Amino acid sequence: MGSILIFGWTDTWATFLVPTMYPPFADLRTVQDSILSLSQGFDPQSINPGDPWKRTMNYPSIWISIANLFSLNKEFNYLIFVCTYVLIYLGSCFSILRQYPSLWVLIAIFSGSSLLGVERGNNDLMVFSLLYFSSLTPALLSGAIIILATTLKIYPIFSIVSLHANKKILLTIVALVGIYFLTQIPELHKIRSATPISASLSYGAPSIVEAIQSKMKISITPWGPWALSLGMVLFAIALGASNKIKPYISCETSSDGEFKLFMIGA
Repeated sequence: MGSILIFGWTDTWATFLVPTMYPPFADLRTVQDSILSLSQGFDPQSINPGDPWKRTMNYPSIWISIANLFSLNKEFNYLIFVCTYVLIYLGSCFSILRQYPSLWVLIAIFSGSSLLGVERGNNDLMVFSLLYFSSLTPALLSGAIIILATTLKIYPIFSIVSLHANKKILLTIVALVGIYFLTQIPELHKIRSATPISASLSYGAPSIVEAIQSKMKISITPWGPWALSLGMVLFAIALGASNKIKPYISCETSSDGEFKLFMIGA
């Protein structure tokens, strides 16, 4: 923080070899400027002229309500909002490090992807913190937090596996989120279409394909990496079922919070 105040945003992050965008916390600018785009009669999930880089808002529309609630179109409010959840994220990281002292956890906290998330003010940091909090709470509250995280970023729905010991709550969440997704199919399509695909700044099968095509000049479809990944998972499950491999961590040998963190991370 001191370095940013003295040397500036771009020079500070460049020292850590983190690619920068300016103004600061660029990722959530699509949300901040959705207010302006709406006032001009545009759907920011399709056309977002208010964004400095003209990027569409590839987040669920609940973020527009959040932007209005906290008046994120005002720069001071925006910076306070993002800095708050960045600090909560860092607090969550160091809480994990304090609970489970490990050089690997420390390296992960200061990894390139983590630093890039902070530089961009990406809302994945908020999702990370919410899911960490869900690991510390009773099942009912944990389920509510997971639902909130899912409405903010969609993919946290997979963390419901951490509630495997509470079948009723698990099935209730699956039903509620299933209904939500069915009513949001058009919006999900817009979010998917607006999400950029690159070899280095995104993830998933399409990103793997992009990396292979750009580096090796080999033309393949996303179904290849997807099928390979699924095959590896099924092979691991088969080995586990046949007792050929033993789990490093299990419910029986770990605390409830530790196992929930493991399942959420997985």
